[in-house]
Amino acid sequence: MAQGADADATDPLISPLLASHDMLRQFAPVHLLADKDEPLMADSEEMFRRCCRVGVPAELKVFENTHHVFQMNPIVFRAKARDSMNRLNQFFSAKWQPDTLDPSVATAASPPQES
Repeated sequence: MAQGADADATDPLISPLLASHDMLRQFAPVHLLADKDEPLMADSEEMFRRCCRVGVPAELKVFENTHHVFQMNPIVFRAKARDSMNRLNQFFSAKWQPDTLDPSVATAASPPQES
């Protein structure tokens, strides 16, 4: 796969909005955070709608008076950054429980068992 400037922006692995319905159905649960006035807000809304349409669990939280990736500026957006991180934590806790993950996939928290 190409990297950096050589990456193909039409590749659905880079631009998930371009994923087919069949590919989208394979997505893990999706949590989207966006500011209502940011350039990618329309993309966030469309991704949320597409996920819902094909049955992928999805959540969209829209913030106001922030900017794209406002969590990277927690001093200016302290309460909203904390709220968004708490929402992510709740989402992962609810949607990504170890018992719902594929047991054949090893993780750092659960190394493969030796025979």
